[in-house]
Amino acid sequence: QGVNALIVTPDMEGVEVFENNRSKTGIRGTWQARFRFNDVRVPAKNVLHKEGAGLKVALSCLNYGRCTLSAGITGAAKAARDQGIKWAQTRYQFERPLADFELVQQKIARMSAVTYAMDALLYMTTGLLDRGETDIMVETAITKVFCSELGWTVIDEAMQMMGGEGYMTEHELERSWRDNRIHSIVEGSNEVMQSFIFAYGGKQLAEKMVSIQEALLWDTDESMGDNLSRILTAATSPTVLKKALPMGAQLFLGLKPSAPELRSVHPALQEQADTLTRLIQRHSHYFKLVSKWEREDVVKHQAQQARVANNAIYIFALASALSKMDDQLRSGDYGPEFERDRAAFEYLFEWFDHKIHQNFGAMRDNPDESMREAAEAARAHNDTLPNENFYIHEGSPLGRDAGKELPQEHIPQFDGEGNDPREVNRAPGETYDLDVEDVADEMTEPTERGDGVPEEPTPASDSEES
Repeated sequence: QGVNALIVTPDMEGVEVFENNRSKTGIRGTWQARFRFNDVRVPAKNVLHKEGAGLKVALSCLNYGRCTLSAGITGAAKAARDQGIKWAQTRYQFERPLADFELVQQKIARMSAVTYAMDALLYMTTGLLDRGETDIMVETAITKVFCSELGWTVIDEAMQMMGGEGYMTEHELERSWRDNRIHSIVEGSNEVMQSFIFAYGGKQLAEKMVSIQEALLWDTDESMGDNLSRILTAATSPTVLKKALPMGAQLFLGLKPSAPELRSVHPALQEQADTLTRLIQRHSHYFKLVSKWEREDVVKHQAQQARVANNAIYIFALASALSKMDDQLRSGDYGPEFERDRAAFEYLFEWFDHKIHQNFGAMRDNPDESMREAAEAARAHNDTLPNENFYIHEGSPLGRDAGKELPQEHIPQFDGEGNDPREVNRAPGETYDLDVEDVADEMTEPTERGDGVPEEPTPASDSEES
C-alpha cells in the first residue's frame, strides 16, 4: 500500500544490466552501470524500512545526501581557494604578482566570501538535522544549490587564475574541476531545486493568499446570490479581515510587512543584522508582489520562481554567515585567519545585498517574454534537424534507437572487485550476493534523531496543487 522503497539487486529476473561501466567526465572512482527493469517482481522481504514509508525514505536520503554533497564540495572549494590565491601571489606578470590586479582581487574576494558562506550554511543546516528538526527539506535544498553552484565557481575561478597551467593534470586542480561539476546535477538538479524552494518555501503564504481569494473574490462558477452572500459574510468576519487587510495594504498600497527583530547579536555586527532584517522584509513583500503580478502563470514561469528562490538562498546564506561571525567574535580567537574571515563576511553582505536588489528589479522588469519566444524559435529550428545526427535519451517517446548510436568500444568494463578492467571478462548482471534481510532489518531500527522530513505529509488540495 502507498509508496514503497524496495531493494533491487542485479541478479533478479528482469533486471537487465546492459553496460557494466560508463566513461564519466569526473568522479571516476565510482562504478556507473546502465540497467533496465523488465517486469521485475520484488519479494515483500525487500521492502526498505516499512510499508508505505517509501517517500519518507527517499526524502530522508535526499536530506542527508544534500548535506554530504555540500560538505564535499565545500572542502574542494576551500582547497581551490588557497591554491588559487597562492598562485596569484607568486605568479608574476609585468614585474607584479597577479594578485595586484583588481580583476584578480575580485576573484580572490569572491572566493573568500563564498567559501565562508558555504561553511556557515553547511554547519547551520547539519546542526538543524542533528538536533532532530522535523522538516528541513527547504534548508537542505538551499544548502545544496548554494554549495554546488557557487562552490564549483570557486574551483573554476581558481583554474582561471592559474591560466593554462591550471588545465594541466599534474596540478590536480583540473581533477577537482571535473569531479565537482556533477554536483549541480545530482541530488535534484539546481533548476528543480529552485522551483522546489519557491513552491515549498512559500507554501504557507500561498495557502493564506488562496484562502483570502476564495473568501473575497468573485467566482464565475457560482451564482450571483451565492457570490454576494459569501463575500458579504467574509467581509464582516474578523478572522478574514485580520488576514485580508494587511495583505491588501501590501499588494495595493505598497506597504511592507514589519521587519523581524534580531536580538542578542554582537554589537560589532549590528549593521549587518539591520541589513539582514531589511532584506527579509523586502523579500516577503516581493514574494507577494510576484504572486499578484503573475497570478496562475507563476506555476509555469520558472524564471520568476528562480529569482525569488535565489533571493531566499542568499538571505539564508547571510543569516548563517551572521551566526558564524557572531560565534567567532565571542570566542575571542583572533589572528590572520579571523581577519580574512571578517573581511570576507563584510564583503559577502555588501555583495549579496547588491545581488538581491538586482533580482528585485528583475522581478519587475525582465526580458522573460522575448526569452520564451527565442526558445520557441530555436526549438522549431531544431525540429528540422535529423534525429539520427544527435544523441537522444533512450527514454524518449521516439524510442531507444531514435538517435545517434553511442560509441562504447573505448569504455573499459569493470567487474566491481577492483580488478584491472583490461583483464576482466564479466557478463552483464553478475554481482555479489547481498543479504537483503540484514539491510532491510537495519532500516527498521529506531533512530534517536530526526531526519528533517515531516512525519505525515498531508495530501495537497486542488487549490494547493494549482
